[in-house]
Amino acid sequence: MALSYQNYTGDGTTTQFSITFTYQNTSEISVTVDGVAQTGLTFPSSSTVQLTSAPASSTLVQVRRTTDLTARAVDFASGSVLTEEDLDNSAIQTFHAAQEATDRVADAIYQDTDLNWTAQNKRIKNVADPSAAQDAVTKNYLENTWLSTADKAQLNALNLTNLNSVANNISNVNTVAGNNTNISTVAGISGNISTVAGISGDVTTVAADAADIGAVAGISANVTTVAGIASNVTSVAGNTTNINAVAANETNINTVATGLAANTVVTVDGTQTLTNKSIDLTDNTITGTIAEFNAAVTDGDFVTTTATETLTNKTINLANNTLVMTSAELSAAITDETGTSNIVFSDSPALTGTPTVPTAAAGTNTTQVASTAHVLAERTNTATLTNKTLSSPTVSGNMDMGNNKIINLDAPIATTDAVNKGYLTDILDTWAITNPDSIATQTFNVDFDCLGLFISGAVFSNENIVSPRVDLSRDFGTLDMGTL
Repeated sequence: MALSYQNYTGDGTTTQFSITFTYQNTSEISVTVDGVAQTGLTFPSSSTVQLTSAPASSTLVQVRRTTDLTARAVDFASGSVLTEEDLDNSAIQTFHAAQEATDRVADAIYQDTDLNWTAQNKRIKNVADPSAAQDAVTKNYLENTWLSTADKAQLNALNLTNLNSVANNISNVNTVAGNNTNISTVAGISGNISTVAGISGDVTTVAADAADIGAVAGISANVTTVAGIASNVTSVAGNTTNINAVAANETNINTVATGLAANTVVTVDGTQTLTNKSIDLTDNTITGTIAEFNAAVTDGDFVTTTATETLTNKTINLANNTLVMTSAELSAAITDETGTSNIVFSDSPALTGTPTVPTAAAGTNTTQVASTAHVLAERTNTATLTNKTLSSPTVSGNMDMGNNKIINLDAPIATTDAVNKGYLTDILDTWAITNPDSIATQTFNVDFDCLGLFISGAVFSNENIVSPRVDLSRDFGTLDMGTL
């Protein structure tokens, strides 16, 4: 357990971290995030330090104390009074420094009980490139100085699976090494032998039979046949010692050669017919043109996403796909639509040309589209209006009011306008008729039964008083003219 620091793991949210150790001044406290020193530290309490922003998730956050050792905390003088506080401060500085030194030693490279140095599973960084034979080698020196470009290319091309297979059978390799004469014979066809590395399982079998190693030298023709798959095993050609172990088993080598001749052994660079075989596409790729795939498949055809294809009885999931076409193209593709011209998909479409709709029956009052024929028919129909309000109507012919009143009639302007009761009252009130004789010069073309409703005041004793001087169309009875 560390004595002078505490490590935390950032979570992208937390900005405050606990100080689990003692310290004298906040200047002794530092915080790093993945080794980067943080600034702007604040201390909400004596046991908490706060960062300006939350460290990212999974980062290493370290809160550490570093005691100032540039000067002694207390400088004692002869004859001075010793106080507990001075003694404590002096001792605390020393105590804290000792804790920090202990942590540094515990975290450093040290000699373990087996007398070897351990880095405690940590990287050793900032190491110089080696110069002497026993110097530690850096990653940079290994990758960019010791290994040439060609070396790295060859290593990257190695089939590690085959190399590991050979290495796991080192006892067989040693057996092969004991038969120098036959190995020398096999070495004469090393180029062909190298191809056998692609069948490591059989190589292991060959290496197990040391007695048959010598026989390999006598079947060079068969070995040459195996070399027909050279491109697959060229990557192991540099390891001739392990490859020579192939010569150990004449029987299996002959079997391989016979299989190649009979086309029963599958190669990776030849043309093979596979029957009832499964290919794991997780680690393999099948390449070819659409035409080649269609030629190989007997129960259907492949389609591409770039070419023009004719699909029959296929379902396209429009939740994850989009059909792109014009309305004209869609109209051409659909064969069961009604009507003519293009198909329109939009709210309130702007139609062109002369589109038609069914003509609604007379009196229809729905959201159905109205044709011009329906509108024209409705204009010529006679309708009975009950308690309706007309705004600026134009009426032709006679209006039968059915003994009902016309209300809210505005004052007349033109001589042909209808007159309301209020207007007539105002007109009569302005006439200065003070006796029946004053009406003699007037010409009335109205019904005096109606006029009598608005005139009050003097009384006509009979109609002869005014009849010689007034053009009356009928008997109007007795009028009260008192207010005229």
